[in-house]
Amino acid sequence: MLNDLIRQSKVQNSIEFIIPAKDPSPNFRSLLHDWLSQNVSEDWAVSYCIVDDGSSNGCIERLVEGMDARYRVLRNKVSLGRSGAVNNGINSSLADYVIILDSDCRPESQSTLSYIIESFAAGADLVFGKLTSEGGGFWSRYFEGVAKGRERDFLAGNKAAFTTQYCGVKKNIFKTVGLFCERYTHYGFEDRDLILRLHAVCEKIVFAENSVVYHDDSPTLEGVCLKMFIAGRYSAPIFKYQHPDAYKGMLYSYVDYENLNVVGKIVANALGDRREMLSRLGLYILSSKSPYVLKKMYVKFISGVYFFAGTRQGVCDRGEVKNP
Repeated sequence: MLNDLIRQSKVQNSIEFIIPAKDPSPNFRSLLHDWLSQNVSEDWAVSYCIVDDGSSNGCIERLVEGMDARYRVLRNKVSLGRSGAVNNGINSSLADYVIILDSDCRPESQSTLSYIIESFAAGADLVFGKLTSEGGGFWSRYFEGVAKGRERDFLAGNKAAFTTQYCGVKKNIFKTVGLFCERYTHYGFEDRDLILRLHAVCEKIVFAENSVVYHDDSPTLEGVCLKMFIAGRYSAPIFKYQHPDAYKGMLYSYVDYENLNVVGKIVANALGDRREMLSRLGLYILSSKSPYVLKKMYVKFISGVYFFAGTRQGVCDRGEVKNP
């Protein structure tokens, strides 16, 4: 239905959100209403594609039942992960522009989308907005620090310093660079892979700093550590092969088993073998009244330990060293 509306529309441009979701929280419906209430020029047709990535039967359909006709639901019977879900959404869209949006991103105001559209109207190929958090506590502050770090890097000249959590792209550009690489079947690096390919062909990349979305989730130290282990074990080897120079410039490469010298491997092996104990220590530190800077440093440290352990396990999986 949505694509029919786009075909028949007399407006000059069309833009569609691609929102991958799997068993979203009950406030997902409220979040969707916030996006529906955006103030947008009549020259633009805006639609929304929710890609139900293997949710419990009928979960998302019930959440969007009776909502605006600008929403459509594309259902994956089996979960394909974020990359596969977004790819399906983009492939099914007839819009001129698509915005990839994480399912927990809420607009700050009714003007949030208008700043993205202004940038596209001015000739941008790719636009990304500002991510922030309205929650409290350590993880909210940690996320804001990461987001602000990307912004500083972008403004300093690194035009690939962004994320696709809230990112708009001309649809026809995907015909040139392709979509998310589905070789990344586990967590990690698929976003950076796509960004590097987009960066190579997009002539005008814009940071719409006034287009603010709140991105709040509920990470745990155990969850972060597991993701780092998985990224090191499965995803890092793919990215390292496809983008060797870019990988060398990332901090991850400094704790990659294959990149360490003999002394480095001895130290890292000792830490990696004790990662569960170090993780328990991290839980204590995060729950204590320790200063934020100490907590942040420890999270980065334990993330590096788990990433190293993952890369080491990946080498073991390939039979290049004996299983530790």
